[in-house]
Amino acid sequence: MLHDRNSSAARKWNAVGLPANYLVDRGGSVRHWHLGALDWQAERITRAVTGMLRA
Repeated sequence: MLHDRNSSAARKWNAVGLPANYLVDRGGSVRHWHLGALDWQAERITRAVTGMLRA
């Protein structure tokens, strides 16, 4: 979770609304994003997170 106090991440990642959810890899690259509420237990999300952790 990121608290973007000065909106620098929102500008860098071109956030167009809130809530904006991003999965960022260890190198700082956005690998997945979703605008709106997100079910973090959904299979597609857990699969993406697991894949990133194994990379």
